[in-house]
Amino acid sequence: MKRFLFILLILCSIAGLAQVDSSNYKMNIEQLKRYTELSQDEHFNLEERKLFAHKAYQLSRDLNLPIPGVKAQISYGYILAQSGYYAKAFEVFLDANAISDSLGYHSTEDWRRKAYLLNVEGILYKELGIYNKSLKAYYQSLSISDSVDWKVGQSTALNNISNLYFIQGNLDQAIQLQHKALQIAQLANDLGKKYDAYFNLMVMYADLTPLDSAFLYAEKCKVILPKLQSQYQNCFLYEEYAGLFYKSGDREQAQYYYAKGLEIAVDHQFEELQLKCNEGLGNIAKDRLSFDLAISYLTKALVLSDSISVPKLKVEVLFELADLYEQENKLNEAYFYLKEAHSIQDSINETWKSIQQSEVHQIYLLEWQEQENRLLENNLALAQLKLNQRNLMLIGSVISLIVLLWLLTILYRKRGFEKKMSQQVNEQNQTIQEQQDLIHQQNEKQLKLELNAKSRQLATYSLSSIKHVQATEEIISRLSQLIYNQALKAGTKKELEQVIQQMKRDLMKSDWEEFKTYYQEVHPSFYENLIAHHPDLSANEEKLCAFISLGLSTKDIASLTFRQVRSVESARLRLRKKLNIENADHLFDYLKQF
Repeated sequence: MKRFLFILLILCSIAGLAQVDSSNYKMNIEQLKRYTELSQDEHFNLEERKLFAHKAYQLSRDLNLPIPGVKAQISYGYILAQSGYYAKAFEVFLDANAISDSLGYHSTEDWRRKAYLLNVEGILYKELGIYNKSLKAYYQSLSISDSVDWKVGQSTALNNISNLYFIQGNLDQAIQLQHKALQIAQLANDLGKKYDAYFNLMVMYADLTPLDSAFLYAEKCKVILPKLQSQYQNCFLYEEYAGLFYKSGDREQAQYYYAKGLEIAVDHQFEELQLKCNEGLGNIAKDRLSFDLAISYLTKALVLSDSISVPKLKVEVLFELADLYEQENKLNEAYFYLKEAHSIQDSINETWKSIQQSEVHQIYLLEWQEQENRLLENNLALAQLKLNQRNLMLIGSVISLIVLLWLLTILYRKRGFEKKMSQQVNEQNQTIQEQQDLIHQQNEKQLKLELNAKSRQLATYSLSSIKHVQATEEIISRLSQLIYNQALKAGTKKELEQVIQQMKRDLMKSDWEEFKTYYQEVHPSFYENLIAHHPDLSANEEKLCAFISLGLSTKDIASLTFRQVRSVESARLRLRKKLNIENADHLFDYLKQF
């Protein structure tokens, strides 16, 4: 009897513990939901929302609930992006995407989650300047959204692809895609997506004149915004609205909206928007010649750019500061900021050069492979249906007829499906080809700009060298006159003359080495081609060819080489004979071909 009572007591204790555990589990689930909701509530500042997101993520791990954990990470990633920390946000979203992939995709809701994460991945790639991978993520998201007929996902992907076209200068295509995204958002009756389309159309039409269309879509945004209850969107709209007024020449309204945007950005710790509003206020102060105030705003923007580490924003601020100091005639400070801006910009350009068009082609291959897999699955399903048909034909002629009709229906649908898939493949191929052409044009344009910049740099250096040499010649001439006019000892006089000659040689050697470096950057194959056609040229004759190819006069060449004009003319005559050129006017044209 005692043994029975002991066992009964143990069972009751276990039941009580199970009930307590169940109660705690339900309470933790409610806390998890609450923390996730609070992390998305923009009435709290970013630090508070970040804390809520951390707690939600930790609870999801303790409870072994991966899907709520993914949602918590997405919320945390958005908080980082709103602060401007795109690289950190990117790491968080990649982790969330990996967890989502590990769970697999079995339902429509699962595929929507995948399309959503791909869109976010594309946005972060875009903010980091990696446009080819951004485009790939957007097209994957669009393909998945199409396959599950998710209107919100389709609108989001088209919206983001439109933004890439806009960034790369294809304004007409960008506006066309943005209107398509708006139509789908209206069909889905999604207020947030309609706002996104209106906002992007406002930004795009701001590049056109007049600004009536841009202001029209800005007003549409202002109507929808209160219903969204988003302080981030509110601040973002104020900043863009201020930019519209600035472009229209209304500095008072621009300053008003920049100030309102800055107030919200500071309260909610939106650091990227703080930067943009400070930059806008700095430009207004500069226009009003309030240089101290402008420097104050732009310096704050520069500090923020270092904090959030977005290179393109830092370059903008550095150029603004350089221009401001140049207007104040503080050339040393202007040169410092301009040099830093060009250094960062060169780094960005080098990143662009590393982008290969083959990566864009990989998007097409991936899409094509996915479609092939779907067709293979359909073919397997069809083979199974045929096998079932053979078995059912044994039941009777009536059932066989019904099965045959069913099979024909499936075949008809399959052909329609294949036709639709083929049409989608053709459309996506066309889109990818347009994107490849656009990237190719951008690369050619960038190379042309770099060559023009280097040519201007070479011309500037040549003129600077001539002035430098002329100034040095004047100094040497004055020294020579002093030596001649002064009663100096013969040894002293000879030593001073040797010093002057050494100065000439050293100056000519250093100037030539630096000139040759600049020249080879602009004309990298000049010497190689010249020597291939005329291997018997001396080093001095090679120098003379380089100077003549730049269109320098005989006088300028004489100054650069510390020689007499007649000596240079004689050298040109000997060079023409050596190159077998009869007319002096044709020497420049002949050398330009190398």
